[in-house]
Amino acid sequence: AAFTLVATARRGALGLRGVLLGGHFWLSFAGAALGLRFFKGYYLQVLPAAVWIAAHPDGAIVRWLRRAPFAAGSRLRSGLLIACIALALVPGLISDVGELRAIHKTRRHARDPDAQRIGKVIAANTTADEPIWVWGRWAWPVYFHADRRASGPFYKVLGVLTNNLTNTWRRPTEPTRFLPDSPWREVMDALQAAPPAFIAVSRNEDYSKFAAFNTLLRQDYERVNGLPARQMLLYKRKGRPWIEPVRPQRKTGTRSAKRKPKGEASQRKASSSTPAADAARKAAP
Repeated sequence: AAFTLVATARRGALGLRGVLLGGHFWLSFAGAALGLRFFKGYYLQVLPAAVWIAAHPDGAIVRWLRRAPFAAGSRLRSGLLIACIALALVPGLISDVGELRAIHKTRRHARDPDAQRIGKVIAANTTADEPIWVWGRWAWPVYFHADRRASGPFYKVLGVLTNNLTNTWRRPTEPTRFLPDSPWREVMDALQAAPPAFIAVSRNEDYSKFAAFNTLLRQDYERVNGLPARQMLLYKRKGRPWIEPVRPQRKTGTRSAKRKPKGEASQRKASSSTPAADAARKAAP
């Protein structure tokens, strides 16, 4: 695509088709670069325009293949060209296959097990018309798994009450933290107007300096303990009826079932520790 754009520009004969394809390419690139947060997947939107430009009949690649040495049908030159193309593409294809297998392996299991567990607990302890609220992006899926709406219009706090993410595919993001100059008063008014039955708090976004929110949790809510969730905490409104979640019992395997009683094992150990047996062990090389 780059060869085609350069060659066409040097000839000075872009034409309407060239202008449209070139504009599509550069506008797609500019759209992928907006926000200055670069991830590899963003540039897939540049691929269609790049493929069209690269395969254009007036492009550098097609014009080069139409030259006399290739038009004459030289098998050696054609074979060398195919070998060079394969040498350039095969390593990338092999790498892509490995990455796709790794992605497929990770997506066989749930990526938000904590949100699923907390969502089930909330669904069992609320009715469909009772709102909930979450803090932090790890807790966003709780809305979906619990099938409950948010209390008020501020269902997400990232970029509203906290700073935004700054990560790219080459560097991690800065820690998200509460911003004192954010519209936190409007958020608290909404939580007071429609008190959520449960509040799920993820551990990845700091709210220690959000004094009003901490006061709300301390005065009107109590922490739900005993939940198998490491990434987030769950708070329920004080005085609410509560159904304890049933933890799945561990299955006893055949190995544990075949274990012999402790007394029998100790008797066998004692019987094997006779003077004759001890003497035989000492005499053995």
